[in-house]
Amino acid sequence: MSKETEKLISGCNSLEDIREKSKTNNQLEKELLHSMEPTRDLLSNLFTRQSLKDESFKVFEPATKTEMENFWESVHLVDDSITMEDTSQKKVANKVSMKFDYS
Repeated sequence: MSKETEKLISGCNSLEDIREKSKTNNQLEKELLHSMEPTRDLLSNLFTRQSLKDESFKVFEPATKTEMENFWESVHLVDDSITMEDTSQKKVANKVSMKFDYS
């Protein structure tokens, strides 16, 4: 990682701070993704060698930014009140139950 990127990250206190900074700094995002590749490769190799009941684990590549944008466009066709921050089943279920009053 470049010194500039390390300096940006050192000013962050959490992963959330790093995510926020990477939204406005494309170089930071690229360098972070690049720095994670060896770890992802290692984990992928470890998991693909494992099996459960004689069935090997499968490892998939992460979705690209474009694929995620397309996914959220599809979600918004169904319910435009759901946002990317609604990451838990409970949050989504609460929105659905509020939208459809089952009384």
